[in-house]
Amino acid sequence: MFGIDVAPPNLLYAAVRHAPVFGATVARVANEAAVRALPGVIDVAVIDGRAVAVVAASWWRAERAAADLEIAWSRTDAAAVDSAALRDDLLAGLESAEPYGHIDEGNVDAALSAPQAKVVEADYDVPFVTHACMEPINATALLLADGTAEVWASSQTPVAMRGGATQGMGWAGVTPTRVVPHVTMAGGAFGRRSDRDVIAEAAFLAARHRGRPVKLIWSREEDIGRGLYRSHAAARLAAALGPDGLPVAYDARVAAQAAFHSIAGRNFPVTPGPDGEFLTVEGLDKRHYSIPYRRMRSQQVPSHVPIHFWRSNGFSFNTFFSESFVDECALAAGTDPLAYRRNLLRDSPRHRAVLDRAAEVADWARPLPPGRGRGIAIEECYRSVVAQVVEVTALGERGIRVDRVVCALDAGLILNPDQVVAQIEGGILFALTTALLSRISFEQGAVVESNFTDYPMLRLATAPDIEVALVDSPLPPCGVGEPGVVPTAAALANAIHAATGRRLRSLPLDVTVAGLASDT
Repeated sequence: MFGIDVAPPNLLYAAVRHAPVFGATVARVANEAAVRALPGVIDVAVIDGRAVAVVAASWWRAERAAADLEIAWSRTDAAAVDSAALRDDLLAGLESAEPYGHIDEGNVDAALSAPQAKVVEADYDVPFVTHACMEPINATALLLADGTAEVWASSQTPVAMRGGATQGMGWAGVTPTRVVPHVTMAGGAFGRRSDRDVIAEAAFLAARHRGRPVKLIWSREEDIGRGLYRSHAAARLAAALGPDGLPVAYDARVAAQAAFHSIAGRNFPVTPGPDGEFLTVEGLDKRHYSIPYRRMRSQQVPSHVPIHFWRSNGFSFNTFFSESFVDECALAAGTDPLAYRRNLLRDSPRHRAVLDRAAEVADWARPLPPGRGRGIAIEECYRSVVAQVVEVTALGERGIRVDRVVCALDAGLILNPDQVVAQIEGGILFALTTALLSRISFEQGAVVESNFTDYPMLRLATAPDIEVALVDSPLPPCGVGEPGVVPTAAALANAIHAATGRRLRSLPLDVTVAGLASDT
């Protein structure tokens, strides 16, 4: 039973419209009376001044009536913002004179400026992306006569369900005596279903219709265009290579919007400051690599866009940045990328074993014909160590075909190998979709993308072969839901470079390169 399948007796349905520009509020609903008179419509309600919902006898009637709403929204300063301006803010963040310092070990500046140093430098960036869960965002709420509230949702946390129900009913002037959460199966979550937003809205509507459950479903357009996002991010990396070609010093700076600051502001009674947030830098420190001097800094770059947890969070962009950069260092040193990483992992036997296993299964030493390439990447995340090898074929004007992904994983003690393999396979496909195709862009403050027509998913016909090798480990069970996502983008970008000579430092990788633009 998924959240969208819940159907208590006497169920009402609701559809909603949010402001196209985040932060705008409802000024007026010009045709409220006309919408109320439409067939099956039971209620039209403004939710906390920020959205307008239609309650009806069926969701389709509610959605069609919501499409007829003529809503005037307040104007905000964000109405002038577009993707170019947001990216400019990121790049300006990289120039900050006072970034937050996370790590400062050794004299990095001296190593980078030494006359004999061979310095490698590169900038990278990624856009906002969303979760695009297959099951639409939904929640069902009921307020009983005794003041008890019940909530059904495909939520990742009952805490959000309780908090959301209390918040939403509070908007209607009701304090529930208790909240009973019913957690259903989830048709995709990836962090998105840990927020209380849809639950609070459903609870507000249920408080207006006490005794009848109300199921609120966000349309796909509302979810993609008015939902929650992973932050965009940019990084500036530099390394000073010694006589052996290995880094003597590593300097990493990332600019992004602080995720937990945004999440807490919507969901928790206390909002921490945004500076120095760990989600912004995870995956950037490269502690498993033996590098004598290292420095890691971050710069919070605020925007009007609501940020949320996203499958693997900061690892999803920082590992793309850092593992692409390791390949660039290997190229500058004239060394094979696998051998280069093995040298860097000389003091990390666990990581080296995983790297070697991925290379072995992928048959790294076997030469590929012209126009084909392999890329490799490794990361420690969620206490697991994961390495991937991606193989691609260059198809000329038709772009790139992703042929194969090999993943080696040390996730500690594994109790259910089939489920672990399934999680890793799903994570790889999720990551390939994002790396190849996903972008949330802005014009006049509003999200441009709206549905799978312009925020496409990887299709079965273009999915590669995937092979997962589980590495025996004496450690306790570690994470498996997110590590499959983490190295994919970097390994893919490294493979594209190996096949074509093109170094791509921004995501998504151009769809003309991906060769997926014309698939239907």
